[in-house]
Amino acid sequence: IKIYNGIDVDFFSKADSGLKNKLGIAKNSIVITFVGRIIFAKGVQDLITAVKKISEKIPNINLLIAGNGPHLNQLKRQTRDLNIEDKVNFLGEKNREEIKELLGLTDIFVNPSYSEGLPTSVLEAGAMELPIIATNVGGTEEIIPSQELGILIPPQNPDSLEKNLQKLIQDKGLRETLSKNIRKFMEEKFNWEIITNQYLNLFKKYV
Repeated sequence: IKIYNGIDVDFFSKADSGLKNKLGIAKNSIVITFVGRIIFAKGVQDLITAVKKISEKIPNINLLIAGNGPHLNQLKRQTRDLNIEDKVNFLGEKNREEIKELLGLTDIFVNPSYSEGLPTSVLEAGAMELPIIATNVGGTEEIIPSQELGILIPPQNPDSLEKNLQKLIQDKGLRETLSKNIRKFMEEKFNWEIITNQYLNLFKKYV
């Protein structure tokens, strides 16, 4: 019997908090977000590389990076070296409410990790009804088992990340379709209420 980690799907709902304005992001800008620990294995360096290339063709994009860790200074240096400091916001560690607010202004969520278990950040992005690009590592393919739910790419492949990011940025219809599909999937499979009932039924069976 397989029982997944659940999340409070109902907690994640979009609301205009004015955060875009606070961060100085233009209203028509496409916001790309990463949330997680800032270590090399999370692959954020690949995301920054992809954003640099895309920004040369599509200027109205912003990357938000939420989290802290030992690789943070290297990422900031990379951003300076690529001359895209105006495109990247390092937001530091965020609590649950702040992550919800951040996801609320996000257009595309990216998890470019090199290794994972069952990534909570991807579950939260799905619950928030966001189109997702993630690397096909660990349990991520159980959250995104088909291309109707999101885009899975190989790890350590900035070119694939760039190509698929550009595709999503330019195709609003695809973003909306993936968003609706992943939210429905979260409600049906990863909602904490459903997970709780699965545990209760398991206990009843063996106790």
